[in-house]
Amino acid sequence: MESHITVTAHSVDDNFDPINLVLDTHHMPERHTANNISDALEKAIRKWKIDGKVFAAITDNASSMRKAVQNMIRNSLCAVHNNCFAHTLQLCVEDGLKSQPEITAVIEKFRAIISVFHHSTVLIESLKKAQETLGIPEKKLVADVRTRWNSTCIMLRSAVALQQSTGLALFNSKSKQSASPPSEADYDLARRLIGVLESFEEATTIASGEEYATVSIVHPLV
Repeated sequence: MESHITVTAHSVDDNFDPINLVLDTHHMPERHTANNISDALEKAIRKWKIDGKVFAAITDNASSMRKAVQNMIRNSLCAVHNNCFAHTLQLCVEDGLKSQPEITAVIEKFRAIISVFHHSTVLIESLKKAQETLGIPEKKLVADVRTRWNSTCIMLRSAVALQQSTGLALFNSKSKQSASPPSEADYDLARRLIGVLESFEEATTIASGEEYATVSIVHPLV
């Protein structure tokens, strides 16, 4: 898998309408140190001749990114550094989930059974037939990706939506599974958890908008 860093620029035109541009996607086979990252950012700035025009640099919360922007500030390539609010919010959600053993255990149980489905052609076909039998639209179980925002909420939502067809698929397949299926209590907790996580999902979506200024909505969202 190759690593890349993408540099975007955000400004306004004479009518104060937002302008969002992708300046560069740079291949980074080297180590992601602060110096290497700041070099890549500086190249993009020099390439587009926007030296002295960059007010703020927004990055995720990685220490290497923070140090890279500090290098840029020292070199007068930008004035201030802000952490991405949406990324910070996701880190808070992750820490909150990890602090609750009962919730962590249930999430792991859903991850495990969904992984079983994804790695079994027999169960995939059984799930399709179960949905056909129940007369519901064909859908797939969605696994979460730990680096993708809101993916745990999306995973739980797909699992709850397919609870009946998943149970029928497991019953019809009559094959031994390496993971125990979630219980009714697990599904009840998942439903309550979805209600909480959807609030953060909505906040993340709003904070990720490109057609309006987002910095002014951070405090109201919090």
